[in-house]
Amino acid sequence: MEMTRIYSMEEFYNLPKNKWGIPEHLQTHLVESCFDKKYHGLDLIIVPGLGFDRNGNRLGHGKGYYDKFYTRCLQMNLTDQKQIPYLLAVCLSEQLVDFIPHGDQDVVMNAIITQEGEIFKKN
Repeated sequence: MEMTRIYSMEEFYNLPKNKWGIPEHLQTHLVESCFDKKYHGLDLIIVPGLGFDRNGNRLGHGKGYYDKFYTRCLQMNLTDQKQIPYLLAVCLSEQLVDFIPHGDQDVVMNAIITQEGEIFKKN
């Protein structure tokens, strides 16, 4: 998974869609990666998910894309002695449950916010 810089909403709307209907740059496009040293890493990552618990655990689709991406961001920021990215989950209150199964490889959210304005922060 790569995060790339987009300069306008028009550019976003013109991106080709992949087989899941998600807009993305084609490999043939010249893209700027957020891992390029000139951008100094990321400060905030807004993370989607299927479900969350109040301890910051997240249920995704089981492929570990965001966990791997965050680990890559963390390594870049620690190497460059920068602040680590803040993980903010955005979800519906119906997606909050008492417990999400998780393992050592799963990244915990710093905070979760719902449409009702509920905010849960990691202790």
